[in-house]
Amino acid sequence: MTKKLNEAALKKLDEKADQIVDSLCQKTIDGNTQCGRLLVELAQRNEEAEQAARPGPARSFASELASEPQWAGEQMTAVSVVEVGSRKPEAA
Repeated sequence: MTKKLNEAALKKLDEKADQIVDSLCQKTIDGNTQCGRLLVELAQRNEEAEQAARPGPARSFASELASEPQWAGEQMTAVSVVEVGSRKPEAA
């Protein structure tokens, strides 16, 4: 029964969404800050829901890098590491 009530309530809210938003906007203009907060919260939740519903990239960046061909150019040579203060002064 609860599921049926929820579905009916959501359907009614969807049908009357424009009127609800108009009413909340007017009450916000009239000074009711709670209505303004509710509007902002609803808008943010709607944006979050839309972002979640958007299809993400088919492949991740890591997958793209993994699918790239191996580097065929020059191989890196070993580099010696010089520690701070380990260099002797050069002769002038």
